[in-house]
Amino acid sequence: MSIAVGAWALTLGLLAPRGWAAGDDRDGVAPIYHKDRSFRIPFDLDGEKIRLIKELQLWVSEDSGFNWNQVSRATPDQKEFMFRARRDGEYWFAVRTMSAAGQLSPPSDETIRPALKVIVDMRAPSLVLESDGRHGSLAKVRWEAKDENLDLKTLSLEYQVAGARDWKRVPLKRPALVGSESWDAGTVEAVRVRGTVADKAGNVKEAEVELPEGASTPPNLAALDTDAGAPPVRPIGRPRSPIEADSSFTPVEEDVAPKPAPRGAGGWGTEGAKRPIARQARAGSDALVTSAPPAPDWDSASNSNADPGGFATAPAPAPPADFSTPSRPPGFADPFSGAAAPAAAAPAPVDTGGDVPTMLVGGPRFRLKYDVQDAGPDGKPAIVELWITRNGGRNWSRLGPDEDRTSPFDVNLPDGEGTVGLSLVAQSSSGLGDLPPAPGDRPQTWVEIDSTPPRVHLYPPQIGSGQHAGKIAIAWRAEDGHLGEKGVSLFWRPDRPGDPWIPIADAQGQPPAGQFVWAVPPNFPPRFHVRVEAVDEAHNKGFAETPEGSPVIVDRSRPRSKIIGLDTEARAGGPSAHISR
Repeated sequence: MSIAVGAWALTLGLLAPRGWAAGDDRDGVAPIYHKDRSFRIPFDLDGEKIRLIKELQLWVSEDSGFNWNQVSRATPDQKEFMFRARRDGEYWFAVRTMSAAGQLSPPSDETIRPALKVIVDMRAPSLVLESDGRHGSLAKVRWEAKDENLDLKTLSLEYQVAGARDWKRVPLKRPALVGSESWDAGTVEAVRVRGTVADKAGNVKEAEVELPEGASTPPNLAALDTDAGAPPVRPIGRPRSPIEADSSFTPVEEDVAPKPAPRGAGGWGTEGAKRPIARQARAGSDALVTSAPPAPDWDSASNSNADPGGFATAPAPAPPADFSTPSRPPGFADPFSGAAAPAAAAPAPVDTGGDVPTMLVGGPRFRLKYDVQDAGPDGKPAIVELWITRNGGRNWSRLGPDEDRTSPFDVNLPDGEGTVGLSLVAQSSSGLGDLPPAPGDRPQTWVEIDSTPPRVHLYPPQIGSGQHAGKIAIAWRAEDGHLGEKGVSLFWRPDRPGDPWIPIADAQGQPPAGQFVWAVPPNFPPRFHVRVEAVDEAHNKGFAETPEGSPVIVDRSRPRSKIIGLDTEARAGGPSAHISR
């Protein structure tokens, strides 16, 4: 595929070969379906222009062009980019070049247009195959196939007589998501039936079912309705994808998810005015473990006068710190907590810079408050239903109705993380009211699902000595895409498994990475454990604590010695002790 890039003509070697699965071509770029998350994107430059280009940049959008991030760069001689998708979904790609003089093409103020679309789909379809009975040699089965990218032309049925080696094809006349088929198996013996279907990315699903022996009655030939014109089954084997990963990957410098620069509406390196919240990249776990803790600042020790209470009788923990979610909308309660939170108790949703707000939730189940004006004679509309989009409004699907048609709406989205657009549709008994969203419509709100807890690393606590005896330095690092500036708190408990964790006074609301020097009160037990908790804005909690067998030991004893005399008891085989006067 050739795309115009400023003054240059850049060719991406991404045209799908004949027969390769691709979606519709509404905007001129047909998506390629791919079942691996790692793949290469080859490119080709005009030989005369290659010396004028210093660098090529690969840009990607995961929300149908609303946001673009630079994810990889390559030199002209490398001939390809390497890309690793974070999850299944649709990815749009575009390429930008930098000349030897440092000029970028297309320029920053030009709207980004995709040159390639790839739908990453690693999940196999669902296929349920059941017996529909036997009548003599007549065999019957029914099936149900499900997949967002299902290729029905690959649906096939085969049967095998018990003990036989070969499979025989069942002439399938009407391929459908839900259907049934009957045929003459030529025997009344038990048979095994195998169903196979694939999606457009080439993920294959098989299902088998055993059909019992049939009664010795002739088959109903009229019911068979053999049709020589049954549509052929498309072979499931696919030609090699032009972006398929293999051992010939060229090493390419990658920014897996760099922090985007400030951007304007739709341009290169510009932030779209209407967009979901962009999630920050989480660093790898190695970055948490290998970084060195800060040197203790012993003079900054907390001089807490808090009474530790009767820790010998396992005190009850104090109430946890209030980690209210800044992006939680009015009336947005914890998932199925029983009642929606009062409007005054929750802050307004985060506005993403346009007319569509974004709400952050900790899972796919939550309660959504809504209001319907001019609801009808009984104060309720006839229908209240929720529609969702996962690709920025390009496609919409009906999630389901609110059975009682009264706020709040108990929402149960499909599993997984990401940003989902929501629109509510209310209609009267006569069909008047809201229209269902059409392709291209903006949602009424975005919901970003973040169910991943923060990752926390606790460095081994450092024990003070000398004039700093009785102090410990606690250092930590916590990382998460939605961790606030004061989302970390510190706790302690005695060295007794099962005892509750107790908040450390003055150590609540700490930064994601830091150190706290704690002056341990004198009446604390000498052995205890320390815990660091991080709570993100979606109320996901991550923690790290000292190992069970390695408690913190604060030794305040001050040994003093004196000589009290000689041991007057004679030891076997040794000289007697005498005191000289």
